[in-house]
Amino acid sequence: MQVQYVVDFDVRSRTHPTAPAVHDVLLRHVQEWLESGHEGVPDLAALPADGSCALTRREPHPGSPAAAGPRQLSWHRVATASSTAQRLDLRVPVRGVPVTHVTGVTLAAGADHPTATLRVVTGRESHGGWIAPTPQTFLRRPVLVRRVVEDPDLVVSAYGRPVDGRRADVTGPAEAELLAGALRRTDRLPVLLVAPAETWHLELANTAALELPGLANVVCLRSRGARDLVARLGRGLDVPVGGARLVWPHLEPLTHPVFGPERIAARRGLDVVDEVLGTIAPLAVVSRGIDVAYRTTERAARALARLDAQRRLEAATAAGDEHRQVDALRGELDAARCEIEEWVQEVHRLEDEVASLTVALGGFGRVPAPHRAPDWEDAPPLDPDDAGPLLDFIEERSGGRLRFTSGAARSWRKSGYLHPDLMRSALVTLARASVAFADSQGRITGRLTDWFRAEFGLDVATTDLALKQSGRANFEFEGHRLDGVPHVKLGDAKSPRECGRVYFAHQSDPARFVVHHVGVHDL
Repeated sequence: MQVQYVVDFDVRSRTHPTAPAVHDVLLRHVQEWLESGHEGVPDLAALPADGSCALTRREPHPGSPAAAGPRQLSWHRVATASSTAQRLDLRVPVRGVPVTHVTGVTLAAGADHPTATLRVVTGRESHGGWIAPTPQTFLRRPVLVRRVVEDPDLVVSAYGRPVDGRRADVTGPAEAELLAGALRRTDRLPVLLVAPAETWHLELANTAALELPGLANVVCLRSRGARDLVARLGRGLDVPVGGARLVWPHLEPLTHPVFGPERIAARRGLDVVDEVLGTIAPLAVVSRGIDVAYRTTERAARALARLDAQRRLEAATAAGDEHRQVDALRGELDAARCEIEEWVQEVHRLEDEVASLTVALGGFGRVPAPHRAPDWEDAPPLDPDDAGPLLDFIEERSGGRLRFTSGAARSWRKSGYLHPDLMRSALVTLARASVAFADSQGRITGRLTDWFRAEFGLDVATTDLALKQSGRANFEFEGHRLDGVPHVKLGDAKSPRECGRVYFAHQSDPARFVVHHVGVHDL
């Protein structure tokens, strides 16, 4: 699944002292959220540990991108004597395209702790190799989040600070000083500062606050003194009257996006809210990482299961019962294989997201220089024995945004790859991608692999565990030690000479790609 939105909350209750009781309150919110739009929702409190069922949409909404077909609800539960974690996933088909929209909810609670945790994730699953963006209308805050943060009995927090879905107003000097102190902190959420000039600007702030819980806080600067104090915190922090600014947790090294009065006036600022959500959500996906609460409980449950299996094996061994010994060993082997496979998949996902975050963060704070799009039509052919003319053309035409090591041409000459025209097309397309990458200063929305597919139709992998562990993909270029694991894939044929590969590294300063291998699969 390509995750597009993640929020994590700590939740406690004003009336219920234990986390299991808070878990039940949250589960009731999930139940009501599902029932508000679907028929056939089971009693979530009585679900078995694992399972799934089909749901029927209650009332179709005209103009919604959701298809009218059946929805699938699946659930998983892990528990130990001290903690429990429950994960539910709702899959909704998207109208007219082979894509499924997924909303995932994880509830976790410790037996002797007053605080439960809630994690809400949305994303998409593409089917049949379909490559295109998800309709933008699906990048929205799930209704469940609003239900939870607006519950008067619940105290919801993120990064240790309250989240209630409401804007904060700053008017007097004391409030402005508190805001200035909060903005200087790095352990906080981004803050959307709004300087209202008209009454409807306050409604815009309300809308943003309801759309961004767990991603950003919304603050209205309702006095000149408040605006002046924020502006004195550093360059690029002033907020124009009638406008807004998104302030990241680190004040100095980053550029803080500003939205002028004319932008706010367009559609009464709704486009700005969409843009802020679309800017923060991909970064939140990477920074929130794995589902820690579920994984922690799952690992604890597996450790207990292994301990129980070991005891059964010891008992069978002491009794001389070979059949019970074999059964116990097979159970341990199956469990170990399942765990290894899950963690291999998780490592692949995390490495991909680390690459994307590195790219995204590397570009913040730098202004891209204007660049005229190069013309690639007269790229020379790729000679099976000499890649030099094409590689030189690409370096020159891309303005150095795509570079080649001296070993790249050698690897091509030795490879014997059977489809030079296909490789030429891939190199030119990678060059086009390098120009877009560099001109945006590496600010790529979402995962790098998804960007390559959606924007350029390139099948790019950013992970290869065996290659990573061997270190063969690391190389030196112009004084930098680069990680050249990412690679363009041109088929996975049985014949090695038909498995084309272009291995490259990406840099943020300067923003560019560096290719160190052109040829076949073996590096």
